[in-house]
Amino acid sequence: MANKESEDDFVEKLQNLSIQSEHTEIRTFDRRLKTGLVYYERMVDHYCIWDPDYPESPQRFTAILDRITELGLKERCKPIAPRKATEDEILLIHEKQHFDEMRKTADIKDATILEEISSKYDAVYFTPNTFDLSLYSVGCVLNLVQSTINNEIRNGFALIRPPGHHALANEPCGYCFFNNVAIAAKYAVKNLRLKRVLIVDWDVHHGQASQYAFYDDPSVLYFSFHRYDEGSFWPELIESNYNFVGTQNAKGFNVNVPLNEESLHNGDFLAIWTNILLPIAFEFNPELVLISAGYDAAIGCPEGEMLITPAMYAHLCHSLMSLANGKVCVVLEGGYCISSLAESAALTLRTLLGDPCPNIGNIPYPLHNALVKTVLDVIWAQRPFWNLLCLQGTFTKGDQDLMTFDNVRRRHTPIVEYKGKAALLPKPTKYETRNCYVVNKPEIRDKYEIEIKKLIATTCLDVPSKRTSIIFNNESEKHKTKSHPERPDRVFVIIEQLSKDKLLERCHIIESSRSASDDTLLLAHTEKLIKKLRNVPALSSEELSDFASSFNDIYFTQESYEIAKLAVGKLLDVVDLVLSHQCLNGFAVLRPPGHHATPDKCSGFCILNNVAIAAKYAIDKYNLKRLLIVDWDIHHGDGTQKIVEDDERILFISLHRYDNATYFPAHWKAGFKTKKNIINIPWNDGPMGDADYLLAFCNIVLPIAYNFNPELVLVSSGFDAAINDPLGHYEVSPAFYGHMVHMLSSLANGKLIVSLEGGYNLKTIAECAMHTVSALLGDPPSAIDKLKVNQSAIITLRDVIDYHASNWPCLAFNADLPDTEVSF
Repeated sequence: MANKESEDDFVEKLQNLSIQSEHTEIRTFDRRLKTGLVYYERMVDHYCIWDPDYPESPQRFTAILDRITELGLKERCKPIAPRKATEDEILLIHEKQHFDEMRKTADIKDATILEEISSKYDAVYFTPNTFDLSLYSVGCVLNLVQSTINNEIRNGFALIRPPGHHALANEPCGYCFFNNVAIAAKYAVKNLRLKRVLIVDWDVHHGQASQYAFYDDPSVLYFSFHRYDEGSFWPELIESNYNFVGTQNAKGFNVNVPLNEESLHNGDFLAIWTNILLPIAFEFNPELVLISAGYDAAIGCPEGEMLITPAMYAHLCHSLMSLANGKVCVVLEGGYCISSLAESAALTLRTLLGDPCPNIGNIPYPLHNALVKTVLDVIWAQRPFWNLLCLQGTFTKGDQDLMTFDNVRRRHTPIVEYKGKAALLPKPTKYETRNCYVVNKPEIRDKYEIEIKKLIATTCLDVPSKRTSIIFNNESEKHKTKSHPERPDRVFVIIEQLSKDKLLERCHIIESSRSASDDTLLLAHTEKLIKKLRNVPALSSEELSDFASSFNDIYFTQESYEIAKLAVGKLLDVVDLVLSHQCLNGFAVLRPPGHHATPDKCSGFCILNNVAIAAKYAIDKYNLKRLLIVDWDIHHGDGTQKIVEDDERILFISLHRYDNATYFPAHWKAGFKTKKNIINIPWNDGPMGDADYLLAFCNIVLPIAYNFNPELVLVSSGFDAAINDPLGHYEVSPAFYGHMVHMLSSLANGKLIVSLEGGYNLKTIAECAMHTVSALLGDPPSAIDKLKVNQSAIITLRDVIDYHASNWPCLAFNADLPDTEVSF
């Protein structure tokens, strides 16, 4: 291909690339590990004696347990024994006086006295069982965390109550008595010697007690989205706002995302994840993720008044499973619409078990204006501490006179507001203990129940009997030429690596000799090209050379055309298995590659465009309405773009080296100014690495993919952007290919097919393939670190977002922010 080093240097480098893979990284993840489930059946004994309608009720526990049993999830989990936490464990977070006061309530049987004690605190009730069961709540979480860190389970779910994230160091608060998750985080750091723990709190109420516990502790990163309403939503605290970022050496380790509008939907919460949480979380690189999983932002909950669907929680959980080598513990907090609570918790557990994320349907864009402002506020407050929060530009207040028509960008100025009352008034000496909670009016409740039942009935939870199919075209050894990087060893070294890592035995291996028909090839190519290729088997060596010279960077043998048709046919076999629901996903190890082949020309090592043909075939045979192609080969898939650019049923996203149109295929059409269904991310001035690709996925690929809502995802998977590739010279780690696969697998009910394109360092492509297949099989991706952003990547990503923002409403955060910082 163009732009490569001299042929002699290249051949020498190629000869030094061993096809042996004995030094290749071996995955250490134990696939036999199960998801842990911990609960204590007596937790139903904590209930409000004097108010049977109190929302924090035993029904929350029993409804979840019933639903996970009904779906067959409970029996798939490894049971974790419940236990009581010790006093020393409670004192990791709480004061001795608080523990002693709690213990006294266990000896009180009189409901009147218990109600009087309860009135001293904000939104709690006591029973004689409360102290005991609160100890069990903490102990259950500690056992779950211990089992996860000790590699006895891969991840886990704690079905517990009472909840914990409002429990202060010195008193109970907000249905909570001891802070289950905060104690677990401190236990993980102090007792299990972890250095970095991430708490993600998706309860609709701010977990203020968790914030207080770690506000000056850089070993624990606390992230919370919560309804705030400029401070007027419970707990009405000034410090729940976005400008409270941590103190001392923990600045940036407290991330508040205050929501100032009700009825936020799936797209709003997805925007929080992709624009804020994931970039920060990847940069933090936790060793353990604890989720304070309140489901009171779910549709129908009277306290949150939000519209997250149960299926969306599966997606939020799935994205976090790419962190900490998959060590994720979900701990129940709130959620008071029983039907949406039970379904949301069940789908979260289902995701931990490795089932594909259910499709969330079409997101009701646009995003809420208040949400967009909040996300920009948080980015402004946090970006001094996190390198990956870098896509918004900067302006200096008062420099309007320097603006010209060419450089005008939207500007956002953060404002800190507090409209609450609680923080400005003396603390009450007595709190209400009855009718002190929000309930939906009957007509509103009935409306939501109908909607929730409809969501449950229409959410597909079917899982194919086989997970990952894999196919190779071993016949390709007859398509080769001397000292060429696109050679048969590329297939063989991948087979060897997958076999050595025992991944191949976990896949459904497809044995096929299917050759694509002419009619199928004509879905993407012209009759004129096919006629020329039909003559290839009859050409002499000299004629083959002359024929190849009529194209750009291609070679032929007499068998090349038949082998290319076999490559297409084998990919179609994978498409059929996935779309007929026999397999969830697939990996096609094929050559020759295809994404440079245009309708009428072979090009760039490619004879037929495997993925473009497969896309057209899938749409034609299975009547798909939306299909996504992601191309992460380092070279732009110019052939694929040309084939699909006029077909709005296909969205094509390409991340590629561009170098201002000087890198192969060296055409301006590989730039970012394209049609709506073509998203080019053209890198200049590399090398690019994991951080740059992560930013592209978080800020462009995933938002647009969710906006598009595909029914199938095809990946043109070149591995030539990976480290040590002799053509690409980029620095993407093999492990990061597993992360990209993991991120895309949340789409299309998990229907994802990865097809090999380029990649010419044999050791590296073997590692990349290993991480790819491991992720397809549902293994957690390997943790990545040392994320350094290339400044040129920032320019490219801003250009792409600015250009396509009018086409894709998910790209709502292209704004400049003040060059000032949060005051402390």
